[in-house]
Amino acid sequence: MLRNYLLTAYRILRQNKVYSIINITGLAVSMTSCLLLFYIIRYELSFDTFHSQGQNIYRIVNEVPYEDGMDYGEGIPAPLPEALRLDFPQINQVATIFSIPDSQIDVFNGQQNGESTFKEDLGVFFAEPQFFNIFDFEWLHGSPASLVEPNTAVLTQETAEKYFGDWRDAIGKSIEYRNSNILKVTGILKNISSASDFPLKVVISFKTRGQENSSWGSITSRRQCFILLDEQTSPAEIQKLMPAFEKKHHPVDQNILDHYTLQPLSNIHSDERYGNFNNRTVSKTNLLGLGLIGILLMITASINFVNLATAQLMKRAKEVGVRKVLGSNQWQLAGQFLGEILLILIASTLLAILVTQAIFPSVRSVLKLPPSFNPSDPLEVTLFLIIMNFAIAALLGFYPVRIMGEFKPVHAMKSKVDSHTVGGLSLRKGLVVVQFVIAQVLVIATIIIVEQLNYFRSAPLGFDKDLIVIVSLPSDSASQTRFASFRNSLRHHAEVRNASFNFTAPLSGTNRRTSFHFDHAAEDAPFEANLKYADVEFFSTYNLTLRAGRIYQSSDTAREFVVNETFLKRLGINNPEQGLGKDVTVNGVTLPIVGVVNDFHLLSLQKKIEPLIMMCDESQYRHAGIKLHGKNTPQAIRDLEKMYRSFFPGNVFEFRFFDDNIAKQYSEEERLSSVTRIFSTIGIFISCLGLYGLISFMAVQRTKEVGVRKVLGASLKDIVLPFYKEFAMLVLIAFILAAPVTAYFMSDWLNTFAYRIDLSPWIFILAIVLTLTISLLTISVQAIKAALANPVESLRSE
Repeated sequence: MLRNYLLTAYRILRQNKVYSIINITGLAVSMTSCLLLFYIIRYELSFDTFHSQGQNIYRIVNEVPYEDGMDYGEGIPAPLPEALRLDFPQINQVATIFSIPDSQIDVFNGQQNGESTFKEDLGVFFAEPQFFNIFDFEWLHGSPASLVEPNTAVLTQETAEKYFGDWRDAIGKSIEYRNSNILKVTGILKNISSASDFPLKVVISFKTRGQENSSWGSITSRRQCFILLDEQTSPAEIQKLMPAFEKKHHPVDQNILDHYTLQPLSNIHSDERYGNFNNRTVSKTNLLGLGLIGILLMITASINFVNLATAQLMKRAKEVGVRKVLGSNQWQLAGQFLGEILLILIASTLLAILVTQAIFPSVRSVLKLPPSFNPSDPLEVTLFLIIMNFAIAALLGFYPVRIMGEFKPVHAMKSKVDSHTVGGLSLRKGLVVVQFVIAQVLVIATIIIVEQLNYFRSAPLGFDKDLIVIVSLPSDSASQTRFASFRNSLRHHAEVRNASFNFTAPLSGTNRRTSFHFDHAAEDAPFEANLKYADVEFFSTYNLTLRAGRIYQSSDTAREFVVNETFLKRLGINNPEQGLGKDVTVNGVTLPIVGVVNDFHLLSLQKKIEPLIMMCDESQYRHAGIKLHGKNTPQAIRDLEKMYRSFFPGNVFEFRFFDDNIAKQYSEEERLSSVTRIFSTIGIFISCLGLYGLISFMAVQRTKEVGVRKVLGASLKDIVLPFYKEFAMLVLIAFILAAPVTAYFMSDWLNTFAYRIDLSPWIFILAIVLTLTISLLTISVQAIKAALANPVESLRSE
């Protein structure tokens, strides 16, 4: 019986090629989309799920209240970890880890091979041994005890092979960190999964850092603390004790506002309020949105099938009538129809798998996912496909099978089955409206996301970002003595307009906050400020303008401060002139404010401009910002490299353009924009496929009507216009439903940014014009074909 069902179904699908192609294509495209989205969502949700004690691992983060809300940070003060160990015996393990971006590693390969130098943008850390008691990173050689002694380091297998050829050869060898510390390799870690927010490459024993800053008010996002709780200890229990802990350790004379909170390991990759070492977070809201897109695309393709299937039933009415007369019951008729669904699903699934495998590398490249990101486990994918096919079969089969069972054999045999008998044309039009609601939701959302990204790119930042090259500077004391000579050489180069040495450029993503005293107050100010170490050329290189006063004097160490407008406004000072001459105490050093700079963005436009204190301190300079004339940039870069190597031999010359650096701040929004653009296009394509099928059916139904009207003198316009009006009205109804829903949810998304666009009317006008144009072009193909048909052919039987 099953063989007969499938064979008959195959013949029917062959006879109705357009019907079969539209359904298989629509379902295959939607299945491909769902598979790709499943891969992405599954990957993003898998970050750091391989740690056996993951449910008991927490990161200590800080929250700082201010007048407009709450500031969130992942950094901690240096004394906090040891204080946690002493005050919370119920905490099983406490570990500090400190990231060092842009680190140079020199590798000693013996006299024969000499010395090799490597530059690691990410992946070099100082860590306490307890870190590896908390996390399940596998060891090929060594153990957490390998990091007990100072001047020791462990490498990942991949890093060891890059440095020494074979990871076994690395054990016991020496590497040099930033021309300052000779480190002995005492352990090798198995390669770290790409689905981890700990991109470990080189891990140095924390004792190598030496004496840490003992201030509770000095916080950097590069220093983070993780704890492991016992099974019987709840995070709520620890959190309840935190206010007393803060009161005990925060000095009475310092108004430190940080409140420490426990963040579960499972939230680190998805909580955009805080950063992580991977510099990449994906909110669960965005992942939910991606999952919803997949479901909506599948519903759109299923609507195509239901619409075309019910329309096809009119053509197959006699077949159903004959089967009923010969004794077929509803279940046997359903079996025949479900056989057709089964063949369509099998063909669609196989096609989707082939297309997914073919385009997966391109999708990975477009979305800037790591090369190691591969499709999920085959068992998970198979289970997902089975569940998806069952869900689709339920969506596809229920309504057409019910309609088929309600056919009366007498009416079917007499060809009295019309569009009302098979569910009514109004139902099919209603389903088309649903399709275009989905399509227009995706189109409007895409336009809003793209516009927000364009705003990020074009919004005034308060500084100049063009033709600036960022070069990493060595941090060892011997190299720092040559900074002045290097700066002078840069100034005399014909292609260099200006050059500044600083800790980081504006909008670098690095955050270093501190508490401070203002104007000899007894307590700290009621908020924290960002610290920016920069020379006097910083202002001219980045074209910063002063509101009041002057730039601090050039010096090796801090002698004067410049603050931004927000700093004074948060202190209640609206006139910048009134802030000049006031003393500020930072880390025990009291210096006067000599200038007030116009506000400029320190972090991305996702966050508000924060209070800022600027000062000179050559020991803190880690980058040079070099402003070029732009007449011959490639030659200028080559000259810069020669100059850099002459002043800092043995150091790696590495540069990047400042505007590229800024663009990285919005990589997650870029990825979301790419995803919505791709899948909104797919949504419109599937909707238009269904529209094409439905207009084809309607053209066939109206063949004689069109023929009569042509005989009576109707023009092409008279015949085609009713088709246009009918479906344009459906698209407009869909727009009326989609616009307010999309506006509501996208407003919530935009509200997550401190600086955002307004939802202007033209966004919605563009969406409806685009959707209408594509829809009417789709309708035109069949409507014009029907209008141009010879009326003799359509009226011959009359």
